[in-house]
Amino acid sequence: MGKKRKSGSIFLSGLYYFIILYTLGNFWSMYLKNYNVKEPMLQYSNIVTDSNNLDGITKKLEKEFSINIEEDKKDEYAVLNSVYENNNLTSSEKKVFYGFYSVIDDFVDMDRESAYDSLSRVYVKYSSNKNTNVLGDYNYKSGKINIYTYNDKNNEVLIHEGIHCLFNNDKTESLPIGFTEGMSELIANEYFSNDPFYEGNSYPFEISYVKMLCELVGTDTVIKAFSTGDFTLITNKVDIYNNSGISTYKLFDIYEDSFSRVTRGTNYKYNLSERWDAYDAMMNIYKSMHPNLENYRDFNYLYELSASVFEENPTEFYADYINYYGVLEKAYISSNLKSNYSTSKYTKFIDREKVNAKR
Repeated sequence: MGKKRKSGSIFLSGLYYFIILYTLGNFWSMYLKNYNVKEPMLQYSNIVTDSNNLDGITKKLEKEFSINIEEDKKDEYAVLNSVYENNNLTSSEKKVFYGFYSVIDDFVDMDRESAYDSLSRVYVKYSSNKNTNVLGDYNYKSGKINIYTYNDKNNEVLIHEGIHCLFNNDKTESLPIGFTEGMSELIANEYFSNDPFYEGNSYPFEISYVKMLCELVGTDTVIKAFSTGDFTLITNKVDIYNNSGISTYKLFDIYEDSFSRVTRGTNYKYNLSERWDAYDAMMNIYKSMHPNLENYRDFNYLYELSASVFEENPTEFYADYINYYGVLEKAYISSNLKSNYSTSKYTKFIDREKVNAKR
């Protein structure tokens, strides 16, 4: 009798254990669904209200792109439904915006709901140049992309402004302008350009600066700061090692001020002595943060290029530096590009690598 009670007790305990696990499993699934907590390999966006809606969107996009969408990629593709449904865009413009899929896939911390909203209402207006230094702009409040040229070769201006459309929102609007422009053009280069490692026209100093920050605080930190609009993710790391006597805020503001002077023609807010003090401080911070001087050559290369803005003739210094030291062929953002260019390689300007950019 005792044995039967004992075996029965074990069975009942196992049953209760199974019921508890089953109940908790259902609760956890409901929690994940209702609050959009990211499961490993699977996340559905808040823009999709239910699985049937998601399945419908998936089938529609599969037909549009002539592909089969994998289960763990539905969330990323769902964002592109905003482009599909946007009647403000021409078919050729939609094809450009569809190319942002790889960016959406890589930037896991981006605000996809804001991106969906922006992409669903964006429209493009072409006109002649209003300013020789400005080829385009984007206003996320109105959803309008202005392109001030009728000859946008390879949609370069549209892609840059489209990236602003993808990331600009109430939070990211507070990011420093030079940092934002450098990141946007770096993304455009690494995901869409066949010449991704050299930039001679659009924000070359800002791109060098962003790459320098990747070497300083880590690419993941830089990407997250850009995606979330929280630049303190960078400044807080730097502040720990900043013993220069210059506040970390001022240090970065000096770079931003110089970018603004060179790129937009504004007046300097900081004098020449302050600019070169910031230059020295950045190197000392790097050495304190990286006592073993890992990736020193890459950091120093980008450090000198970004500091071109402190020179009397920034463009000439930048060009001379590239001609002498070559082009750094190293990917920082695109997972696809990093699969082949994760380590540094310096190549003469005329021999620089051309790649087949995947759309």
